[in-house]
Amino acid sequence: MTSEFRHPFLVLITLLLAAAGSLLVLPDAWQIYRPFWVALILFYWSLKYPHHIGMGFCWIIGLLWDVLMGTPLGVHALVLSVQTYVVLMLFQRLQMYPVLQQAFVLFIVVGIDLMIYRWMMGIFSHPATDMGFLWGALTTALCWPLLAKLLNRWTMNG
Repeated sequence: MTSEFRHPFLVLITLLLAAAGSLLVLPDAWQIYRPFWVALILFYWSLKYPHHIGMGFCWIIGLLWDVLMGTPLGVHALVLSVQTYVVLMLFQRLQMYPVLQQAFVLFIVVGIDLMIYRWMMGIFSHPATDMGFLWGALTTALCWPLLAKLLNRWTMNG
């Protein structure tokens, strides 16, 4: 993994695709299984380019995400910044881990993200009544091997 930032356009495209994937309408019963696409993409890019995709960048993406989703300003910004902080603290280890071990770490990190998100939303308006929202962390982690392979192929060719 290089420190030269060679794919800013690809970062933008993947974030837009993640936003589109997060805005897709799903049946109510499937909502809890929706992967946290934006967090997944930011996990990849902060792991790939830790010196360029940092907490400030993720904070701004989180604020934009809050505006887009209509959540209280700063909720997603906090969640994505916490995630990026963990990735940046562990990025040398995470880069050495095999993809399945990275998926497990992603499951834990996104689970923490979703707990912080539900806690913040509970403060503002919608308290969680169960732990079902954590299914999203599992589906996010299950998407990781395919997404990592796909994006690695794109970045190696570019």
